[in-house]
Amino acid sequence: MTAERAAVGGLAVVWRVVVVVLRGLVVAWRPVSAAAPASGHGWIVMGRPVVLAERTDVREPTAVWWLVASAAPAGALAGAAAVAFGQTVGALRTLLSGAPTVVVVLAPVVGALVCVGLVRLVPDASGGGVSQVRQAFAVGAAVRGRVAGVKGVAAGVMLGSGGSGGAEGPVIHISAALGSALARLARLPSRPVAAAAVAGGVAASFGAPLTGVVLVAEVLVDGLAGVELAAVVVGAASGAAVGWALPGEPVRLPDAVVAGSPFGAAVAALFGVALAWFLWAATGRPGWVRAVVGGVAVGFVVLAVPDAAGVGLPGGAVLALAAAKIVATGLTVGAGGVVGTIGPALFVGATVGSALPMAGGAAAGMAACLAAASRAPATAVVLALELSGVDLLPPILLAAAVGWAASLLTCHGIFDVPRTKLIG
Repeated sequence: MTAERAAVGGLAVVWRVVVVVLRGLVVAWRPVSAAAPASGHGWIVMGRPVVLAERTDVREPTAVWWLVASAAPAGALAGAAAVAFGQTVGALRTLLSGAPTVVVVLAPVVGALVCVGLVRLVPDASGGGVSQVRQAFAVGAAVRGRVAGVKGVAAGVMLGSGGSGGAEGPVIHISAALGSALARLARLPSRPVAAAAVAGGVAASFGAPLTGVVLVAEVLVDGLAGVELAAVVVGAASGAAVGWALPGEPVRLPDAVVAGSPFGAAVAALFGVALAWFLWAATGRPGWVRAVVGGVAVGFVVLAVPDAAGVGLPGGAVLALAAAKIVATGLTVGAGGVVGTIGPALFVGATVGSALPMAGGAAAGMAACLAAASRAPATAVVLALELSGVDLLPPILLAAAVGWAASLLTCHGIFDVPRTKLIG
């Protein structure tokens, strides 16, 4: 016990020293007016301008080094939070496994009611997480630190009780909140540190650091500048390292079918379009009645198709399972559940790819479905490659292209959630 207390005390001292050093080196941060071009933005770090524009103009290399170095603890912290969130959801699902029928049906109602109550107390924690963080980055606003705790509890209870959805959206929201809090603590610019934290959280969730970088660049931050990109890369690397070091099973796709028809990608893409349509139609203002009715409906779907509950793991080979996952996820969102949408697209695409004799199998199906549902083909390609292998690059590229073409059938993707609230 004495040794444990000494270790905790030593870590506390090291953390205080780091904070003091960062506060001493970062004199102030504020918008750069004279140094920055009219189309750009930047900060004063260590008394020197760091301008972020289409072409990064760095006047003081030391300032940039400290800005990028802050991304390492941000990514590591977000990675640890992502692993803890996933372990918590898994523990709740294990606790409810084998429960009586009435518990299976009513548990999602409890989860939906918890989500509605917490979101009414903290409106910033609403939504799946991706669109909220993207809006915050677009307007230059920091994500409030309280979002991390509220979002973790709400999404954890919803997914753990049987609600269908993904863990990645809440992880992105939680990571952005933790990164913003760390930036405020160290008096650093918010967006680069928060973006690095998001990359670390995504990297730890999938065990895929490149996916964290590409998702931030393609989906969350428009015009990612050189300094911010360097911070995002560092954050993704540290988050992935933490995710690999901590206990947990990484997500991996089933064995691929190398030969097969490319037309299966079109089927997986149409499933992705259906997912985007269903989620858009189901989203509305959360309320107590919607929570009860939607929660009961989710419970009956889960009772009929148990694999549709929670986050789920790709590996089934039945098209009915993919359809049930779409319906369960839409009902969960309609009930007011704050769940992610990347996970369901991965699940549905991998299931369709495993059920059809298509080239690339589950990996290609996932790429097609995710590209169609999210309108983010680069993220879909990189994620499919990191979860399967580079040997499947040709069918994955073809499937992602088919998915992107299918996304033109709808005006909305899974990241375009209506009535989202700006985080200010």
